[in-house]
Amino acid sequence: MEYQYKKQLSTKRCFQFVCVIFFLNRIISTNIFGDNSVLNSVYVSISKLLSLYYVIKYFYFYTQKRGILIRDFKCILAVVLYFFVILISTFNNDGNVRRILMTAYPIIGTICFIDIESRHYGREIVLAFFLFFNVILCWNFADMVLVRKVLKTGATELLIGGRNQLAIFLSICFASTLAYIELNSLKKGYTQKYVFIKLIILMSAIFSGSATSIFGILAIYILYIFNFTTAKSKILKPAIIALAYSVFWFSLIVFRMQYLASDLIVNTLHKDLTLSHRTIIWDKALEMISDKPILGYGMSDSVNIFTVNHDYTGKNNNVWTTLSGHNQILQILYYGGIVLLLAFVFLYFVSCASERRKNHLFYIYFLSVIAVLIVWMTEVPSEYAMFTMLGMCFYSERFEGKKYNIS
Repeated sequence: MEYQYKKQLSTKRCFQFVCVIFFLNRIISTNIFGDNSVLNSVYVSISKLLSLYYVIKYFYFYTQKRGILIRDFKCILAVVLYFFVILISTFNNDGNVRRILMTAYPIIGTICFIDIESRHYGREIVLAFFLFFNVILCWNFADMVLVRKVLKTGATELLIGGRNQLAIFLSICFASTLAYIELNSLKKGYTQKYVFIKLIILMSAIFSGSATSIFGILAIYILYIFNFTTAKSKILKPAIIALAYSVFWFSLIVFRMQYLASDLIVNTLHKDLTLSHRTIIWDKALEMISDKPILGYGMSDSVNIFTVNHDYTGKNNNVWTTLSGHNQILQILYYGGIVLLLAFVFLYFVSCASERRKNHLFYIYFLSVIAVLIVWMTEVPSEYAMFTMLGMCFYSERFEGKKYNIS
């Protein structure tokens, strides 16, 4: 057999993988170290070494393996293609090549890590994701409720990056918990401790005060509660999700559908039709993208590349601000144009191909992909979470194996 799991779960291996997730992946913000340059340097150095280790291990395995099938490494090829397109675009525009490498290496290292270790320790990877993200979840929730009183700067900004990005982290917690429950043979997870975790996830989204986080988490809860996370479901098909997302993207970003409900938004909800000045940034981004639609501008020194003037303080001030595109698809189009967007679409469908959807865990991890897409509509939270969860979808068939008890 290709995947030979040991009968006993390796607790030691689980904790090793927790350390790998912490150092290798960037879903959790490195702001946790504050301004301590020494700790930040140590963290980055360990991250680079781990990435190099797993890339070497990945190449060693595939050079030794006989009868290599392209289905085995399509995911990593798609990821490399994505960053290669950005690299070409950045070279053409004299951009910041180092920033591409700093973004790419943890992602490539993470995909190599999942590929190599899931061949014999797929169950341990599932448990490591569960442990790591739920520890951070509890830390963040305790800070929100007991320390920072929800809306002040606290663990949410230090660990995750901000209130709107919280949905990404919470969705990964949710998916990791469901995956743990599935492999632990618990009936839908309706035991006290797992209901408690699900409640913490939901309350964290509500306490964040972020409409993006609330909507993102409610969306995947609804999909789960109504049992759409099955192979028979016609709603949770990747092509259907992609089509629905494209329609919604054009409706919001290009055609501004919120203006159809202007009376409700302005007079009843007392909100700004610019969605906290986002529509102004989108207009600026679309204008710049239209000048270089094919290969874009490449990566610059910062994500803060769109300059707008708008009073979003509620006063009569002329506020100048430079911000990201506040939409990841716009950011992708800016970096690499239509070519880069097509590279991402290719990665999406490679990771979600029909041959990958023959197990229940795929649909569980795919919930987090949907949540990331929702956050992408109004934020630019980078590619780390998306690429990691697409990787988990791609390799999900390796995680199930035979039912076993890991409690």
